[in-house]
Amino acid sequence: MGLPTLCDLPFGHGKTWGSNWNRVVDGFLGGWSGGPILTVDSGMPLNLSVTADPSNTGQNDRPDVVGDW
Repeated sequence: MGLPTLCDLPFGHGKTWGSNWNRVVDGFLGGWSGGPILTVDSGMPLNLSVTADPSNTGQNDRPDVVGDW
């Protein structure tokens, strides 16, 4: 179950603009819709870094998750 659609854009097969596009153009440009995106956060951002240079890049490295959490 996806997010509810905010609006269908009028481009593509059966729409106001581009109703006579071929399949390839309609595949890229037609059938788009917009939906709601909500991001809620608080607090200071957490910036994880490694003070050493284990990768020998000359810069501080950022840690990565390896394996199962």
